[in-house]
Amino acid sequence: MVAHEVGARVWYGGKEDGCWKIGEVIACAGGGKGDIVVRRSGDAGGQDEPMDSAEASDTVFAVNRGVEEDMTALHHIHEPAILENLRLRALEDAPYTFMGPILVSVNPLRELDESGYECGTARARGPFAIAEIALQQLQLGARSGTGDQSIVIGGESGAGKTESAKRVIRHVVARCHGSEQGNELEERLLQVSPVLEAIGNASTCMNHNSSRFGKYTKVILERRADNQGWCITGARIETYLLEKSRVVFQGPGERSFHILHYLRAAREKLPHLGLDALQPDASPRVGDKDRFDKLCGALATIGIDQDVLFASLAGVLHLLQVEFEGDADAATISSDAEGIERAVQNRNAVAKAIYAGAFEWVLQRLNQSLGGPQDDQGSETPRTPMHFIGVLDIFGFESMQQNSFEQLLINYTNEALQDTFIRQVFEAEVALYKAEGLVMKGADFPPPRASSECVHLFHGVKGKPGLLALVDEVSRAPQPSDEKLNKAMHDSFAGHTCFPRPHPKDIRTTFIVAHYPGPVSYVAEGFIHKNNDQLPERAQQVLSTATNVAVAWGRCSPADTARGPTNARAGAGSESGAGSRRRPRRKVQSIVSKFAVQIKALVETLEATKCSFIRCVKPNVQMQREEGRPWFDRALVVSQLRCLSIEQTAQVLKSGLPTRIPYQSLIDAYAETLPQEALRIWRNLGAGNAREFTKALFWAFDVPHKAYRCGTTRVFFRNGQLSMLDRILEASKVWSCAAPSDAKAQAERKYVIDRFKLYYVRMLWRKCVAKAMAAHHFESRLRYFRARNEAISTIQQRFRAHRVRCTFLLQKAAALEIQCCVRGWRARLEFAARLAEAAQLAQEEAARLAEAARAAKEEAARLEKEAALAEAEKEREKVAAREAEAAAQQVKAEQMLSLTERSRSWIRSPSCSRNSSFVGSIKPGGQGLEPELLAVHVREVTEEDVLPSSSRPQSTRLGSFRGLAKLEARVLQGNRESEQVQSPQETMSLEKCKRIARELFGENAKGVTMAMVEAFREQTYGPFADRVLASRLKSALRESEHERALLKEQKTRLHAQLEDAEQRCWEYKVVAAEREARITELTTRMLDLEADFRERERAFTTSVSKTPLRVPTAAGALSSDEAASLASLVSIIQSQQLQLAAQSDEISRLSRLQQDTQDAKEYMANVLDQLTLDLERERTQAKRNFDFFEQKLREADSELEARDVLIKGLERIVKRKSFPKQVQESLQTSSSSSLSLSSSSLDGSSTSAGVKLVAGPAISGGQAA
Repeated sequence: MVAHEVGARVWYGGKEDGCWKIGEVIACAGGGKGDIVVRRSGDAGGQDEPMDSAEASDTVFAVNRGVEEDMTALHHIHEPAILENLRLRALEDAPYTFMGPILVSVNPLRELDESGYECGTARARGPFAIAEIALQQLQLGARSGTGDQSIVIGGESGAGKTESAKRVIRHVVARCHGSEQGNELEERLLQVSPVLEAIGNASTCMNHNSSRFGKYTKVILERRADNQGWCITGARIETYLLEKSRVVFQGPGERSFHILHYLRAAREKLPHLGLDALQPDASPRVGDKDRFDKLCGALATIGIDQDVLFASLAGVLHLLQVEFEGDADAATISSDAEGIERAVQNRNAVAKAIYAGAFEWVLQRLNQSLGGPQDDQGSETPRTPMHFIGVLDIFGFESMQQNSFEQLLINYTNEALQDTFIRQVFEAEVALYKAEGLVMKGADFPPPRASSECVHLFHGVKGKPGLLALVDEVSRAPQPSDEKLNKAMHDSFAGHTCFPRPHPKDIRTTFIVAHYPGPVSYVAEGFIHKNNDQLPERAQQVLSTATNVAVAWGRCSPADTARGPTNARAGAGSESGAGSRRRPRRKVQSIVSKFAVQIKALVETLEATKCSFIRCVKPNVQMQREEGRPWFDRALVVSQLRCLSIEQTAQVLKSGLPTRIPYQSLIDAYAETLPQEALRIWRNLGAGNAREFTKALFWAFDVPHKAYRCGTTRVFFRNGQLSMLDRILEASKVWSCAAPSDAKAQAERKYVIDRFKLYYVRMLWRKCVAKAMAAHHFESRLRYFRARNEAISTIQQRFRAHRVRCTFLLQKAAALEIQCCVRGWRARLEFAARLAEAAQLAQEEAARLAEAARAAKEEAARLEKEAALAEAEKEREKVAAREAEAAAQQVKAEQMLSLTERSRSWIRSPSCSRNSSFVGSIKPGGQGLEPELLAVHVREVTEEDVLPSSSRPQSTRLGSFRGLAKLEARVLQGNRESEQVQSPQETMSLEKCKRIARELFGENAKGVTMAMVEAFREQTYGPFADRVLASRLKSALRESEHERALLKEQKTRLHAQLEDAEQRCWEYKVVAAEREARITELTTRMLDLEADFRERERAFTTSVSKTPLRVPTAAGALSSDEAASLASLVSIIQSQQLQLAAQSDEISRLSRLQQDTQDAKEYMANVLDQLTLDLERERTQAKRNFDFFEQKLREADSELEARDVLIKGLERIVKRKSFPKQVQESLQTSSSSSLSLSSSSLDGSSTSAGVKLVAGPAISGGQAA
C-alpha cells in the first residue's frame, strides 16, 4: 500500500475510463471520510477532490520519477505508471519497451530509423532482442532436447504484429548465415512476407494492411559442422482461417485482398488476361503498381509461376463481374428471383473456392521452396538434430458493431492463446520456483483474469459438447438453420458464466460470449452457410478438371496437381473421351471442426516449446499520426493493456528470474573450452557435482551473486544477465586457442584456474570447519544429555516406589471396572448381531418385493401379449368380413351391369317403340320395359337422385322425372352418352357441396361421424358431393393414422419410464447391500478385539497369581533373600503396571470403537428403513403410473377402433355407390393430379413449371365431369 504524504505527486481518477490525472496531495489526515485531499497539478484555483484512505488505496498511486526501458525496473508498478512510461517512450520514437522477457511494442504509425537497434548482432534491441534471446536459449537447450523456441506476437488489429514478425525473422536470418545455398534460402525466406501480405492482407476500417489470416512460421536451424554457430536449413509456414468471404464482400471503407487491386492497377502489363474489360477499381490506392512490381520480384525469387497465379486470380475478377437478370413475367417472377439468388450464391462460392485454392497453392509452393534438406537414404553419417524458432503472427481480438462467424473463431483463438500465456508466464513460474526451492519476493500478486472458463465454453467439459461442437452438430443435422443453432446455444449454455443472456428483443438472432477483454455480441445469421462452405458438385467437377494448377489445387489427386499445368492439360485431354470418371466424394470437413483441430495442434506446439511474447499496442483508432496533434489515446491503450494483463505480468516478472538453464547444459557447453586443470579440480575435489561446478564457474569469472540464483536442477538468471554466459564462453575460446607466448591470455587463464581452485579449497575448508563445529556441538550436547539422564534415573527411582504403592491399591477397583465394561461391551455386541439379523431380514424382504415386482411385470407383459394376439385375431376377422362384403358387392355390381346391358339391348330392339315416353312405359299395365329392368331404373333414381320429401322441394322431384326422360334418351343414343351434359337440376355444384361440408364437418378432419355423413348425404347429391365426401374421409383416415402413431410413441415412452423406475429400485438395493457388508466387517473386527482383550486379561491374572507378595516382619534391615524377592516383586509390579496401562488404553479405544460402531449401526438402520420406504414408494408410484397409462392406452385404442369402424363404414358407403364413367375418370384424374402436385412440391429443382404441368389435367378433368 502506497503511503501518501502531503506534497506527494500522485495519479488519480482513472480507475473506470483509464484517463488518469496527475495531482498533488495537499492534505493527509486519518480516521474518516475525506482524510486525503488531492488537487490536480497546474490547477491552483481548481476544485479539490477529497477521498478516504480505503478509496485512495485503489484509486491513488504514486508517480515515478523517470522513464525506464524495462518496466520491471520501475519503482512503482501500476497501471498509470506503465501507461505513462509507454506514452513518453512512444513520443520519443522509442516504441519498444521491455517488461522482463516480454516486449511491449507501441505502433509508431511511421517508419523509424532502425540503425540503432543493431539488427543481426548479439547486442540487438527491440524486437531483434527477443529474437536474439530465443537464439541464445535454443543454443543452450539444444543439447538437452529442449531448444525449440516460439515467439508469440499478440495484439489488436493494427497494432503492428506483422511488422514485428518480419523484424524477428530478419534478425534470425542475419544471425544465422550459411553456405551459398543457405544464402539463397535466406533470401527466399525474406521474400515470403511480401507474397503473403499481397494474397492474405487487406484494408479494413481498423488497419490499412490487416492480416486476414493467421500464420505460424517455423525457421529450422541446424548446428554447423564446425560447431561455430547455427545455420538455417529450411522453413515452414502454417496458416489459419483465411477470410475467403472478403473476396465477394467488403464493408464500407474496406477493400478486398491487395493482390486483386494490384492486378487491376497493372492491367496494361497483363493484356492477355483481359482485365481492361473489368469495371474500374472502386477503391484504388497510390502505389499499387509499385507494389505489384515488388510482388513479381518476390515471386520470381521464390520460384512461383506468375502466369498460373495471375490467371487464376484474373478468373476470380471476371467471375465477380458476372450479373444475373430475371424475367418480369408475374407468373414466374418468384422462381426467377429464387434462381437468381441461388446463382449469385453459387458464383460467390466458386470465386471463394478458386481464391482459396490459389492461396493454398502459393502456400504449398512457398513451403516447397523453403523446405529443409532431404534425408540421405544411403548415407551412414548421422545427421545433426535440427531445432526451430517459431514466429506466430495471428489475428488479434475483434469486437465490431456486427460480429459474425469469423469473429467468433478469431476470438476463440485469442482465448486459447491467452490461456497459454497465463499458464506459461504465471502458473509455470510459480510452480517452477516452488519445485526449485526459490523464494519470490512479494508472495501475493493479483493474478490476471483467466481464460479457462471461456475456453471450456468453447471446448466443453465432462462429456458435454462445447460451443464449437454444437455449431458443427447443428450444421450436419438435416435441414439446419441459423435460428435452430441460436436456440440450441441458448438451451445448452443457459446459466454459464461466460454465456450471458442477451436482451429479450435480440435473443432470437444473437448470443453473447464473455471473453477475457469483455463481452461480445454475435449475430447467428450466416453461421450454418459459412461453416459448411460447400461448393456445388457440378462446380467441383468442373474445377477439378481445370488446366490451371492453382484453380484445380486440392480438388484432384496430388499427383495431378504436382505435375503442373502442362501435364494437367495433357491429362484432361486424354480423359475427355472417358467421360471424366467421378471419384468418390470425400466427407467434407466443416470449417469449425478443421479450425478447432488446427488451434489445438498450435497450442500443443506452443506448450512444448519455450515461448517468448511480444505484446503489440495500437495508439489510436484512426491509425494516423500528425505532428503537433495528440495521437496517443490513453483510454484505448489502457483497455488494451488490461486485455493483455500487462500490469500483473510486470509485477510478477520484476521479482522473477526469467532465464533458466539446466546445470548439465552448462557443463556440456563449457567443459570443452575450460582448461583441463580446472575440470580435473572439479572432478577430484567437487566429486562431479554440477551445482557446485556452476557456482565455481561463476565465482571464477566474477559473476555477481545477485545476477543469478541456483536451484535444485538449474540456474536462474535475472533479466538481461544471460549475456554474461557469452562473455565466459568467448573468454574460454580465446584461452583454448591462444599460443603459449600470449602472456595476457595465459595470465587470464591462470587467474581463472586459481580462482576455480580457490573456490574448491574454500569449499573444502568450510566443510572441515563445519565438521569440527558439528563435532564440538555434538560432544557438548552428549554431555548434557548424559547428566540429564542420570538426574532422570534418580527421580524415577523415587517416584516409581510411590506410584507402585498407589497403583497396587487401585488394581481391584480397576479389575471390577474392566469387568463391567466387558460385560456391557458383550451386551452391545449381541445387540449389534440382532440388528444385523434384522437388516438381513429387511434385505430378504426387499429381494422378495423385487421378485414380486418382476413377476408382476412378466404377468403384465404376458397379458399385453395376449391382448395383442386377440386384437390381431379381431383384425383378421374384420379383414375377412371386408373381403366377403367386397366379393358380394362385386357380384351385385356384375348383376346390375348385366341387367343394364339387357335393358340397352331391349331398348334398341324393334319391339320397343321409340316414340313412347319413358314415363309412360312405367305405368301399370302399360307396354314398355320389362319389370326387372324397370325396377333397376326406379331403384337407381330413388337411391341417387330422389331425396326425402321433407328435405327437397317439389321442383326437385319433378326435375328427377325430367332426368329420367333424359336418361331414356341417353340409353337410346348408346355410345354418345359421354357427350351429353347433365342438367343443372341433376347435379349440385362443387362450391355448394364444399360449403355444406364445411358447415357440417368443420375445418377439423378428426370430427367426422356417421350422423354427419348421413346428414351430408341428405343435403347433397351428384358426383361432386361424392368427391367432397371422399376427400373428407381420406383426411379423417390420415388424422387417425397420425393419432395412432402418437399413441404408440407415448406408450413406448411410458415403458421406458417404468424401466427407469425399476433400475432405481435395483440401485437402492445395491447400496443397501454394500452398507450391510460394511456393518458385518465392523462386527467382525469388534469380535477379534474382544478375543484379544480376553487373552490379555487371562495372562495378567495368571502372572499375578504366580507371584507371591512377601512383606518383611520386622522393621529392621532386610536380608539378602528378602531384598532379592522385593526387587523381583518391584519389577513384576512395574511390568504389570505397564501392561495395565496398555490394557486401559486399549479398553478406551475399544469403547470408542464400540460407540462408533453402535452409531454406525443405528445410522445404517435408519438409512435402511428410509431406503425400504423409498423403494416401496417408488414401486407403488411406478405401479400407479403404469396402471394409469395402461388405462389411457386402452381408451385410446378403443377410440381408434371406433374411428376405424366409422371410416371403413363410410368407405363402404362410398364404394357402394355406382358413379357414371365420366365422374370416375374425373375423380381418378384429380386424385392423380393431387398426388403429382404433392410430389412436385417436394422437388426443389422445378417449382413453378411442375405446378403448371400437373395442374392442367386436373382442371380439364373437372370441366369434363
